[in-house]
Amino acid sequence: MGGFTKEDLIDSSSGDDLLHEPGRQARLKRRATKRQLRWKGVGIFGEKCGRSLLEMKAVSHPVRSEYSMYLLAFVPGFENQIMKADQEVDSYLVRVLNQSFLDGEQPQVGEKILAAIMDKWPAFGRMGNRRLPRSWRAPPGWGK
Repeated sequence: MGGFTKEDLIDSSSGDDLLHEPGRQARLKRRATKRQLRWKGVGIFGEKCGRSLLEMKAVSHPVRSEYSMYLLAFVPGFENQIMKADQEVDSYLVRVLNQSFLDGEQPQVGEKILAAIMDKWPAFGRMGNRRLPRSWRAPPGWGK
């Protein structure tokens, strides 16, 4: 693959020479020390959960807790569904979203359900390899 290494960037003769800026190494060392102290052990925990440190950081703990509550409240059997074909999973989720709409829930409930699913199972996200096209279309129709 045609990628660059850190050394390639440092050795390149660019006009700016940003990587050789005075004090840069000291700033990097201070920042790295702070990050390593703050996030010590989180990366190991995340890897056990199937997430990297940056994936864990992408969603705050309070939001992730809220997502868990949405999954338990609205789609408690979803973990049993994910092993099925995408079309079956999508149909199940559309039924859940329709029922929530008919039960009088607000539109953000549908959005939070989808966000919770994407957080727990990234394969169902926009860049994932699994698709839920009908479920993605449902929340916009909720507010009309």
